[in-house]
Amino acid sequence: QKGVEVSGEGGSTLLDDAGVNLILAGLRLADHPGDSAAAFHVRISPLGPVVGLEDDSKLHAEATARRIRRELLEEGYGRVLDRWARTLIPYADARGRARLSQLCTLADRHGPRATLRPGDFVEMVQTVRVEEPSPARVRVMTIHAAKGLEFDAVVLPELAGKMFPRPPIVTVQRPIPTEPPTAVYAGARQAIRDLCPELTDAHRQHEDRQLRDELCTLYVAMTRARYALHMFAPPQKRNKNHDLAKRQLSQAGIVIEGLRQHDEPAGDEIQSEAGHVLYQDGDSDWATSLRHKTPSTPEASAATERTLGMTLALPVVQSREETGLLDRRAWPRVSPSALEKRSVIPAANLLAVAPRDDSPAPGNLTRQHGLQRGRLWHLWLSMVEWLNGDAPLPTDTQWLNAAARELGPQPAGEDWSALATELRQKLRMPGLRQVLTRPIDLQHTDLWRERRFAVRLRDTLVTGIFDRVVVHRRDGVPVSAELWDYKTDHLPDGPASIAKLIDVYRPQMLAYRDALAAMLKLSSSSITAQLLFLNEQGKQAEQTIKN
Repeated sequence: QKGVEVSGEGGSTLLDDAGVNLILAGLRLADHPGDSAAAFHVRISPLGPVVGLEDDSKLHAEATARRIRRELLEEGYGRVLDRWARTLIPYADARGRARLSQLCTLADRHGPRATLRPGDFVEMVQTVRVEEPSPARVRVMTIHAAKGLEFDAVVLPELAGKMFPRPPIVTVQRPIPTEPPTAVYAGARQAIRDLCPELTDAHRQHEDRQLRDELCTLYVAMTRARYALHMFAPPQKRNKNHDLAKRQLSQAGIVIEGLRQHDEPAGDEIQSEAGHVLYQDGDSDWATSLRHKTPSTPEASAATERTLGMTLALPVVQSREETGLLDRRAWPRVSPSALEKRSVIPAANLLAVAPRDDSPAPGNLTRQHGLQRGRLWHLWLSMVEWLNGDAPLPTDTQWLNAAARELGPQPAGEDWSALATELRQKLRMPGLRQVLTRPIDLQHTDLWRERRFAVRLRDTLVTGIFDRVVVHRRDGVPVSAELWDYKTDHLPDGPASIAKLIDVYRPQMLAYRDALAAMLKLSSSSITAQLLFLNEQGKQAEQTIKN
């Protein structure tokens, strides 16, 4: 309606068009001559004269139904529906004409599978989803179809559907999710389930699976956006006492509950008003920031490299063959970061909401800003191949800011120039400088930076990214390796607290070490895995993760 070209890639049924529904009414009449609603629909439309339906008598409807069935049998669905669609084209808009064309395409494909019952074709049209791909920049699709993709801006307009709209027809009982079911029960009401523990357990398993699927879908939807995410939720209704009705379990309800702790005391009242913005954060003018970002050129990078006192190069991306990734879709996947002892993410963190305290202290950065900061440190450190001995550290922050802009607009409250200055301070730390300094025997050393990997360990596919790995070779064969992982956590006070933080990351580092050992065909004892903690105050802690 606004004249914006849209590419429909998620697929939807053709039932949203009046012309398609009119043609389906004609086919319903052919299948059930006594369907008075279908006969009325056809008779008062431009399709009535085409099929010869001129009055509302039962005998006339039966004669029309026989004539339609004979034409379908003799000419086929494709030719008959094409003739009907041409009659309706003058009454349709551009989208309606496209829908009629798609219906005719389905009719042609249905020909070899056609039966004597036109209702079979109607049922097929009601269930088949048809895509409308086009070069348009605005793309509309289902959340499932968007998995694995990214977009500058994402709009989620339909989050209010109930997670449990109706009782299940059947419930399945499985002691282990991946094992075959031990029992299948007919869906039962709560009163009946209370009489049978097996029914209760099967119903609970059904709700657990459905809830997990809904949460995964919501997570996928919220993580498709690079710069802007817009989510819509309907306002709460009021009951007959004018009190706010209980919020239903839905994706929208989960989002609102995740924001509840950040609302003002009258937050529930505000949520009942249509058009109110519940929460917003970040740079609303992100598109302008992107238009003004400075493009990087090979010439500028080369000129900058000569003045920095360090070697700059792009990170190495490992190929599929190098990772040892085989074509085994059935293997369960796990990433080392998922093995952290604190891998459960609170809903508020998933929403990346800011604390209610708006003070500018560093600890009050949102989780989103913290993640952006972490990505920025990893990006900058991945650009450093080797520090050139005692060469001076960089003083020009232009290349750092240009690299930072590749991650997106600068978050509110962040200063990339200040972070660049902080980076130079970190590069003076003895521990980090030792890690980044060029080794004496460079010819027998391989360096990996931000290198992706996928390795089979027993019956699990371990995937992730190595921050920095140095491989030592003898006669071209790996003999040992050093693995470093950067962490930007705020270090707690006291050795005991630091040791506890290290223990959080221990499973992750051991998984990195085992994956690297499998890739290099080395024993785990030949690989050192170290954490490098770099906090905002310039403190550093290193800890070798040993067996």
